[in-house]
Amino acid sequence: MELKLIHSGTFYKGVTKGRMGPHHPDKPYDVGTVHHAVVDTNLSDSCAPGIHVCLTIAEALRWGPVVVEVGVPEDATIVVAAKVRVGPSVKVLARDVQVGADLWGTNLWGTDLRDANLRDANLRGANLTDADLRGANLWGADLWLANLWRTDLRGADLRLVNLRDANFRGADLRGANLWGADLWGANLWGTDLRDANLWGANLRGANFSTRGNERTILPTGYEVTSSGLMVRK
Repeated sequence: MELKLIHSGTFYKGVTKGRMGPHHPDKPYDVGTVHHAVVDTNLSDSCAPGIHVCLTIAEALRWGPVVVEVGVPEDATIVVAAKVRVGPSVKVLARDVQVGADLWGTNLWGTDLRDANLRDANLRGANLTDADLRGANLWGADLWLANLWRTDLRGADLRLVNLRDANFRGADLRGANLWGADLWGANLWGTDLRDANLWGANLRGANFSTRGNERTILPTGYEVTSSGLMVRK
């Protein structure tokens, strides 16, 4: 069975840092560019020819760290199967729409978000378990109650981020910049904080472990007091 839908509207596409398609790097998805493809309307093949797009920014982030907004013409064919694909063309309307995006409660488990620009994004309650956020820009983002279990945040920019009650258990924060971040109530068991910048961070109420495999590895110059607070020596 085949499904052919005539429709127009706005969709999202995850692309590389250089704004290239993740599987067909023919030309960059710059604002104003038009991309063409013949769309196959066969529902049984989710990877059939066409320009693959997403309905939400969160879904698009699974395909690339940069998200562009694309529009389709009025006579476009849109096939809704396991994945959405369109044709014969799309036009790039905007780029970097993930900046400041509302991603509240989204599931980004295991997503490759290296060097992603998520500045000021709302990631409250988001699931980022096992995600790769190395070098990501999260300046000013809201990660209250986010699950960052085993997340790789090496070198990430977490300045002024709301990390209250976030779960960092087993996360790698080596070299991360946490200047002015709010870590009240955060779970830092098993977290590696070597070379992290904690200047001005609110560490009161954060949970640390000093024993066993889940010992929190502190930056040089910090220690955990007998009352369980991490302070500068």
